[in-house]
Amino acid sequence: MKSQSIFVLAVLAVVNVPGYAGDAHSNFSPDDSRLVCMSDGEIKIVEIESGKVMNLTNSPTADMCPDWSNDGARIVFDSMRSDPDRDLYMMAIDGTDVRRLTNKPGQEDKCPAFSPDDSAITYICTANGDMDIFVMNSDGTGVKNLTNDPGSDRCPSWTPDGKRITFMSDRTGFFEVYIMDAGDGGHLKQLTDLKIKGSNCWVAAVSPDGKEVCFVGDFEGNNELYVIDIDGKNLRNLTRHEASDQWPAWSHDGQWIAFSSTRSGEERLYVVRPDSSGLRQVTGMQEKSSSSAGHEILERVREHNFEKNSGYEGVGDLSDDAWRVRTLAIRDLVHLGSAAVPTLMDGLDDENRHVRHVCVTVLGILGVGEAGEDLLEVLSRDSDPIVRGQAAQALGQIGYMEAVSALEKAAEKDASEDVRHRAELAIGRLKEGATSGQELIDAWAGLDDKTFRQLKVGEPAPDFELKDTSGKTWRLSDFRNEKTVVLIWIFADWCPVCHNEFHDLIRMEEEFKKSSVAVFTIECHDRYRCNAMVGGRDLWWPHLVDVAGTVGTKYGVDPMEFIVHDEWINRPSTIIVDVGGVVRFAYYGTYWGDRPSIKQTLELIKTNRYFFRHPERRE
Repeated sequence: MKSQSIFVLAVLAVVNVPGYAGDAHSNFSPDDSRLVCMSDGEIKIVEIESGKVMNLTNSPTADMCPDWSNDGARIVFDSMRSDPDRDLYMMAIDGTDVRRLTNKPGQEDKCPAFSPDDSAITYICTANGDMDIFVMNSDGTGVKNLTNDPGSDRCPSWTPDGKRITFMSDRTGFFEVYIMDAGDGGHLKQLTDLKIKGSNCWVAAVSPDGKEVCFVGDFEGNNELYVIDIDGKNLRNLTRHEASDQWPAWSHDGQWIAFSSTRSGEERLYVVRPDSSGLRQVTGMQEKSSSSAGHEILERVREHNFEKNSGYEGVGDLSDDAWRVRTLAIRDLVHLGSAAVPTLMDGLDDENRHVRHVCVTVLGILGVGEAGEDLLEVLSRDSDPIVRGQAAQALGQIGYMEAVSALEKAAEKDASEDVRHRAELAIGRLKEGATSGQELIDAWAGLDDKTFRQLKVGEPAPDFELKDTSGKTWRLSDFRNEKTVVLIWIFADWCPVCHNEFHDLIRMEEEFKKSSVAVFTIECHDRYRCNAMVGGRDLWWPHLVDVAGTVGTKYGVDPMEFIVHDEWINRPSTIIVDVGGVVRFAYYGTYWGDRPSIKQTLELIKTNRYFFRHPERRE
């Protein structure tokens, strides 16, 4: 059943001009494949995958705030097409059969939303002299006033059972989220106490399962999207970006939230998953030339000096940002998706080996099958073993079965032992069908640089959820008040140091259990690579899959900081979280062997003396 969100224009000045610059106020089609939105004063439909736009209206004044009926047949919106005041209209989804629903001179009716069964529409009305919440039958009859407060009541949204409506109001002097009965406005309850100033903060949208509300708030400095439980608990920031984010709307399956943002320089539509992953731009992409999309990103890679990070000696400077440059370049190219493919293909011949490596990496993440022949060329001819090894992995990720014979040849004859190993892994990946998927893309696209390096010793550890190699989900907070937790970020299956740590953990199982210490080893790879590390062993602890280093970036392990063997890899890192959930110890290695042994780690916990320095630590 559909849970609809409705929204009003961001600033009152905008509602009185014929047009709205940018794309905003979107709602999903019933099958979640399209968005209806207001764009430059017209109502348009956008295909989410392709970004293709169809214009539905062509009015000399502003058509705004559309909502899609749950049966998929109609769109309701408001417009100034007949007089200076905004009135409600309804049309078929092809823009025909336009009918006026409200017509009260001197009164504005705006921001409509269909009820879950399409029998009613809730909207904002100024009949009382200010903005209040009204409801009427979907044919325009049976008008009922639900709120009548001197404040400004905005943006009603139905709960999926059709029994309640959420909205925002400044009746306390600040904007907060409220919920009330849809029948008569009774049982009014304030859900938030955040003191939202109100500029552009108009939206409170209920999730399809009725459990959460997504709204816009500016109490942390700029407009962000926030999600809370329907009872007002468990507030979290969804977007965390310096740009203005607003107009959220849930998909019917609850897997996506559409919103508008100025992060590209102009207001455009985006979608993101409710856990902040999978961010992608929907509109405005067609304005970028497909032949040039991504050039500026690769230029960032080209301009950075990665050579000091390219050897086995590691990097002693913990403030070094090579990992950030490389990680964000990959993330931003993944954001561009298919628009970046021509640039990525050209980049395979770049003189800069780091540009070539990034291009190969992104082609593998995106699963670009058309890149198969070019990646084969890289595997056979590139002068750099790191690039060749990554090409082998990418051939497996894109599922290019034609590469099997070339990979077998590389596994036998490549001059680099490391490339030979990566080729063997790629062959196994192809045989098992372990290709790239949406999970990998979403993980990379969802990286948020504002959350990097959040962890601080002496403060509560940021909570996280990760799956282990069997697919079971583990949550750090589940161990609070139960056990001390050790988090150990390792490298990969080719790492002898990591295998020795696994052997030590196996040998010391009883000691850890007697000390009530839970252990997680963590790897910044996809599940196929992490399973290669486990190697079929029945471990007593979980080996967690930190795809794209989603948690590692927050915990300061610096994914892709320097090269070990033929991979850009994270710092070897050990984090100890005490039974109260507080970080007691965080050690970040400066080279491949720099961290406390398993025995030393347990000794730190037993003695409650959290100090360690490796004798060969780099300066």
